[in-house]
Amino acid sequence: MKQNIYKITVKNKIIEIFEIVFDKETDNELIKKIRNFAETSAQSTFRRSGMADKEHIKNIEIGKRAEEAFNFLAQSLGENVGEVIYANSIDEYDFILKNKYKIDIKSSTMKTKQNNYNLTEALGRFNFTVLEDQKHQDLIIQALYPSRDKYDRYYFTFYEFVNYVQKNGKKTYLKMNGNSGYYSLQPLIKGKPIIDIFKIN
Repeated sequence: MKQNIYKITVKNKIIEIFEIVFDKETDNELIKKIRNFAETSAQSTFRRSGMADKEHIKNIEIGKRAEEAFNFLAQSLGENVGEVIYANSIDEYDFILKNKYKIDIKSSTMKTKQNNYNLTEALGRFNFTVLEDQKHQDLIIQALYPSRDKYDRYYFTFYEFVNYVQKNGKKTYLKMNGNSGYYSLQPLIKGKPIIDIFKIN
């Protein structure tokens, strides 16, 4: 994997982007490992009602790639090595920060049924997603990726405390595609910069 860092302006706010890119040549073994994990764990992981096997496996693969991308980002930040531990578990928390905060990585495509958003548009329109039918962890980190046909790169910008999303933000419920469950929504743009997650006391 490789990391790119740059800044864009969204709604008059300068946002630092951490882009993590999978390389088919150098990451071939990791990509195969992730795909095998998705295929073998598909029967034991929670499936949204009505989702076909192929799409369920793809969901797991995309989610696992997002976790690996965040792990790469966390380890690349030098002085923070060791503070974030990859749980590498199934249907539990994804990471633990400073042996205290449990982290969930949520991945969202920037291509919807109606629109194909660029990163600036997605950051201005999208929300943190919290599945109402899953156990909530302490922190949400939202990873954006281009589309369900192109998931070789992930963008990390903001994180948020789950209880803030649930209790203090405007709470809205949305049924996604009729089969994806209910979400509690909080605009990404209102989140805290991803780099600040490592400064939590």
